Amino acid sequence: MPKPRITPDLVLAAKSGNSEALAAVARFFEPYIAKASTRPFYDEYGKRYDLVDEEIRKHIESRLLLQIVYGFNPNKVLNGEKITED
Repeated sequence: MPKPRITPDLVLAAKSGNSEALAAVARFFEPYIAKASTRPFYDEYGKRYDLVDEEIRKHIESRLLLQIVYGFNPNKVLNGEKITED
């Protein structure tokens, strides 16, 4: 089963501050954020554990959401990309 995609309407709703849309975007990126915030920790016996550092996870998630609300420009298109309606 393919993972659901983020639609342009969802991103625009998140940009306007819709809390449900922001939560949906955060849920979509949750696995990526968890992977990026995983750090090695060692117990008293030297055994390594890869755990999600919650402080880093929260920082990445808050930066993502702040960039969507304040930094995202829906009218800007990257070089070589075209806006298409599916």
